[in-house]
Amino acid sequence: MLPPAVLVRRTRETNPSTSSEVIESIADFKYKKPDHKKVIEFLAKMEFTNLVKRLSKKNNLSNFDIPKSEMDTEKHYKIVYNIKDLKLIINKAINNGVCSIAFFDEELENSSNIVSSFALSYEPGSAVYIPIIFGENKNPHKSNITLSDMRDCLNDILVNSATLKIFYDIKTSMKIFPNISINSYDDLMIMSYSVGTGKSLNSVNDLAKKDLDYNLPESKEIIGTGRDKKNISEIDINAIKEYSCANVDAMLQVYNKLRNDLILKQSYSTHQIIDKPMIRILSIIEQQGVLLDTNVLKKTSLDFNSRLGALEKKIYKEAGREFNIGSPKQLGEIFFDEMGFDGGKKSKSGSWSTSADILEDLVQQDVLIAKLVLDWRQLSKLINTYSDKLPSLVNPNTKRIHTNYLLAGTSTGRLSSNDPNLQNIPIRTEDGRKIRQAFVAPKNSKLISADYSQIELRLLAHIANVPKLNEAFKNRLDIHTMTASQVFSIAESKISSDLRRRAKAINFGIIYGISPYGLAKQLNISNSEAKTYIEKYFNQFPGIKEYMKTQVDFCKKNDYVLTPFGRKIYLYNINDKNKIRQSFAERQAINAPLQGGAADIIKLAMKKISHEKILNSKNCKLLLQVHDELIFEVNDSEVQKSKKLIRDSMENVINLNVPLLVDIGTGQNWNDAH
Repeated sequence: MLPPAVLVRRTRETNPSTSSEVIESIADFKYKKPDHKKVIEFLAKMEFTNLVKRLSKKNNLSNFDIPKSEMDTEKHYKIVYNIKDLKLIINKAINNGVCSIAFFDEELENSSNIVSSFALSYEPGSAVYIPIIFGENKNPHKSNITLSDMRDCLNDILVNSATLKIFYDIKTSMKIFPNISINSYDDLMIMSYSVGTGKSLNSVNDLAKKDLDYNLPESKEIIGTGRDKKNISEIDINAIKEYSCANVDAMLQVYNKLRNDLILKQSYSTHQIIDKPMIRILSIIEQQGVLLDTNVLKKTSLDFNSRLGALEKKIYKEAGREFNIGSPKQLGEIFFDEMGFDGGKKSKSGSWSTSADILEDLVQQDVLIAKLVLDWRQLSKLINTYSDKLPSLVNPNTKRIHTNYLLAGTSTGRLSSNDPNLQNIPIRTEDGRKIRQAFVAPKNSKLISADYSQIELRLLAHIANVPKLNEAFKNRLDIHTMTASQVFSIAESKISSDLRRRAKAINFGIIYGISPYGLAKQLNISNSEAKTYIEKYFNQFPGIKEYMKTQVDFCKKNDYVLTPFGRKIYLYNINDKNKIRQSFAERQAINAPLQGGAADIIKLAMKKISHEKILNSKNCKLLLQVHDELIFEVNDSEVQKSKKLIRDSMENVINLNVPLLVDIGTGQNWNDAH
């Protein structure tokens, strides 16, 4: 790789006002072999460390002197105890135009709950640690700076658009400043995620090791663990200073490496256009929360617990004795040692497996107790995760549930949520719908649910360019009925509900690279019959089979697949010698571009909705994102107008070969709106 060529021009020294430019002779531009040492010197100067290493090795220049990380140079780490000195440091950072910031709790972890200190680096090798007064009577290191002082002092730099602020997980930091709009920032966690979704870089320590070849100390090395865990007041402040300053110093330097990686790996647009805008959007969603009717959940919980008790009695009756149903070990002994069911599998530890797959196999054999245990597990999960748990998570000030969205929590680009997870509430079961009835709109408002229809199938039709599927989607035909007609060679008018159900299973199964065994299990048919269905499907839609092969072949060569929008999803097991891991990766290679593409589309839709001012803090709020669905809270007077704007934005966010369709509903609660 060479730096861009520059045409050298000479100007006649006669009369400058009438001089003309003469380009060097053609011979001067004749191709010459590059001077690799000069190229490497240039790249080293520009801090392209990975390229320097690769080119040095390729050209037998392995002993080339690569500049050391500035982490290995002299450090200037200080402690700031008062507002005057803090303001001087902030002004220095503003003048430099860039800084990195990290906030720490009592355990020296990034947290928005209790901030005990923060650190700031304003240039490589220079950083300051600032302990603050936190909580009641907590001033372990005699600081004169309060939390309020910190917010006031940092306000100038946080809102300053001319100074770039570098964070790791800025969304957490935004919760510390709920009334400040942070401008001009970047997030190392999201940058790393955009560079290569699926890579396990979960901390500043990971990034420092990879990009700077530098080992940062772990917080547990400073704070201790278990019985040896210390209170922050018991730790030498200089040890905390070195730890926190090293973190922000590394953050500032890692930023330059990640910025280069985003460009070199062609992931810059994914970061700038799709991932980074989600930080602010999700921060707003999390702050708004969703209203919860705890009375509905109390009634639901009573019903669930009553039914759980009845299920337990039936299970004990079938087993012939009482036991701990929640214990896999006891359950395995009951099923396979005492009751003697077939199909048991033992783990390496020697205990019986009682996974859902094992129990479902037993259900197929008409084993009643297996069905009862599956029902018990599902009901128990709903009780422990939702009906009993959610009321305790309602914020006493807002009276709402505030979930936390993870932007870098999946391998495909999909968002996930936790504390609580509101994306796993079953929608296809009556019990799951009862939980959703507790999520409500306030008085004089409604909830709007906007859900992309069959988005992954539409992306498959677009990417694989399957004429029959494209035509069906364009004509807004029932895709499952059309598939059933093609596969089973029956006129669409004569397709039964059972055949449509089978075609639906095939359509969605193909997306996930389903095997004949998997389809047979799902439809309760023989392996040979399932194999015939899949063969007929591919005969009717050969473009899909070609798509699947192309994706797997590409991934085997590159270790990643691409979504239609350029997101790289790494699947390192694609060439694994273990056939089980390899087969799983091959199925991921087929599905990941579709699932990741759908995730990219809904992120772009959220961004468009936000930019087009559809959202209004008073009349229309985006409350939740659940995979392909967005949930809004809208004033009664704005419902019809908002529905049209939301639909138009979501359906026209991107141009595909097939139309994107959105199902929209309204209701007083989430279940009624869906």
